[in-house]
Amino acid sequence: MIYRTIDMMAARKKTGWGGARPGAGRPRLYAKMHRRSVDFDDADDRLLREIAAERGVTVIQVIREAVTAYLKRQKTRKKR
Repeated sequence: MIYRTIDMMAARKKTGWGGARPGAGRPRLYAKMHRRSVDFDDADDRLLREIAAERGVTVIQVIREAVTAYLKRQKTRKKR
């Protein structure tokens, strides 16, 4: 009985419905992301949350902007 059910499932014709479509879904905000893990002490975490709440953005957005600004500063210092 089990084998008959498996054979019937295998013999089904594919309809072409379902699956991912090219270009479907929400567009990505960033080209390619790399995951990093960072720990903050209580005071820094509290300050990050306050800044994010004041600006109406997420904490991770504040962190990304801070890292980007820091890296730009470092890049301009190396050119000198």
